[in-house]
Amino acid sequence: MKRSVMLLPLVALAPLGSFLGPYLDGRGVIPQGSGLVIDCAIVLILPWLISTLFSLIARSSRLVRCLVFVGTLVFQLILCTIVVFATPGAKSEMIGIAHRLRAEFPVAELRVCADQLLAKQRAGELVFTKPAEHIDGVWSEIVTVVDDSQLSPSLRGRFKAVAIVKVEGDYRVVFSLGNERGIICDNRTYVSGFFEHSMAEGVHAYRYMRT
Repeated sequence: MKRSVMLLPLVALAPLGSFLGPYLDGRGVIPQGSGLVIDCAIVLILPWLISTLFSLIARSSRLVRCLVFVGTLVFQLILCTIVVFATPGAKSEMIGIAHRLRAEFPVAELRVCADQLLAKQRAGELVFTKPAEHIDGVWSEIVTVVDDSQLSPSLRGRFKAVAIVKVEGDYRVVFSLGNERGIICDNRTYVSGFFEHSMAEGVHAYRYMRT
């Protein structure tokens, strides 16, 4: 019994794994697209192995061991279901993307740069650049495509394009990284979903999914 209690945290491994695969995919730690494979392998195999382990260490009759096996298996599947509904794979991957971009880019500097670009636009001092159709279509209305020279020195050359866009009357600065992902700076404090997740207050990672 004491050993079973000590091993009880193992029942959380499969639910954690169902989140971990897509998250590591978005984080860039594993090859792109392999997160779903890892997720399925963990959810389909690990609960059976853990339940088998619990049944083997239960020093009791065969009936009790069977009950331990079934009980721990059902409990793990319930936990996996809760995790999947609370944080689906697509959302887990989006969280990983946000954490990866937060590690790669200075969040505070992005926020300051976005504020400066909006101020220059209002003052009519912003330098424009290439046509809007060269940028991924994640927004509804592009107002200004910004010349790279208008960015902070440490940010120049790091983005496919930078644009000021208008969404529901709100101006946002979009730093496009290509590959249908990038960073948005706006007035929203926090967002979390399948296609956006906050890196910091007012700074959000995004990905664009074609339908």
